Amino acid sequence: MNFHARVISRLLVLMMLSLLLASCASHSRSVPLQNSMHAEFGSDADPEQQVKNLSIEELLARGEKYAAQGNYELSIFHYKQALGRDAESVPALMGLGDLLWKQGSFEAAEKVYQRTLEIDEQYVPALIGSGKALRKLGKLEESENRLQQAIDEEPDNLEVMTELAITYDHAGNYDLSEPIFRQVTERSPGKPGALNNLGFNLLLQQRYGEAIQPLQKALKLNPRAENTKNNLATAYLMTGKTTRARSLFEDTIGIAGAWNNIGYIHLKRGEWDMAEQAFEKALDLNPKYYARAKKNLMRTQELREAEKESH
Repeated sequence: MNFHARVISRLLVLMMLSLLLASCASHSRSVPLQNSMHAEFGSDADPEQQVKNLSIEELLARGEKYAAQGNYELSIFHYKQALGRDAESVPALMGLGDLLWKQGSFEAAEKVYQRTLEIDEQYVPALIGSGKALRKLGKLEESENRLQQAIDEEPDNLEVMTELAITYDHAGNYDLSEPIFRQVTERSPGKPGALNNLGFNLLLQQRYGEAIQPLQKALKLNPRAENTKNNLATAYLMTGKTTRARSLFEDTIGIAGAWNNIGYIHLKRGEWDMAEQAFEKALDLNPKYYARAKKNLMRTQELREAEKESH
């Protein structure tokens, strides 16, 4: 593989993984702590005094209820109060760890999961949580080890299998991840998430034509899934189906955003003229894309020069 091909391949993989991370970063917003506390207990009340007579079971129930409502601050408060009663409460630790993970506090979440594993080293939900948090922290080998521990405990657990395969993807070990994704799709037919994961894995391997079928199936099962639409649009574009790709991109990020994404992918393929044309269309359609498109145009020029120098 020549210099240009290596650059394009590496950048495309990084782009795909960034899309994956973006798709996993949802549901992280929460109600501000002060407003939540005031609404629940009153502005002059001491929250800890208000719950001091509640049983640990009630504290856990409230923590779960507030988490389901998306009120993470109040949920965390109640889980911490439960831990004040019993520092080894696995439900409280797991509830707290999961909320910290959803809020993007991956290091704090991993510490909570690790504390849970000190209490029960074979507890699969904590092994999964720790593996996911370690992956977010870029500690891929540790993530793999933790998730492999979970596999050893529950070999048929589809969630564990999926998370291990995702870690393999992040490490670029597609020969290990693809068979697992295929097993998951076989064992959970009709699950759009499993099909999307397989399709995304094939995209990372630049097997764009093969990615289309599982992604089409996933979108048919869940027509509103934006991450699947974007993945399928990418597969279409990389196989020359530009009109289909633009249609899907427009449905998720708008026309200007579609042209910006199309230009970005052309850039990764080394199609400099087509990339510039797409970025210019994005600029014409929506000025807010100026800074982003200009940056992409500059990157296009840099890669073009790098290609010339490699010959």
